[in-house]
Amino acid sequence: MPGSWVSELDFDSRGQQADVWELELTKGTERHEVDVDAASGKVTKQQADQDDDDRDDDGDDGDDD
Repeated sequence: MPGSWVSELDFDSRGQQADVWELELTKGTERHEVDVDAASGKVTKQQADQDDDDRDDDGDDGDDD
């Protein structure tokens, strides 16, 4: 995602499954969650999210409508 920055980075050791780096990329109000295989460097998951206005991750943007 050009122009984005890494807003969160976590290492997830998954036991029997491949370990992954979990990244959250942010550009304005747009967020992308990406999992990267720690051994191969391949992207294993990518998901786009829209940030809500009140930033509490409850899916409510604070509007009454």
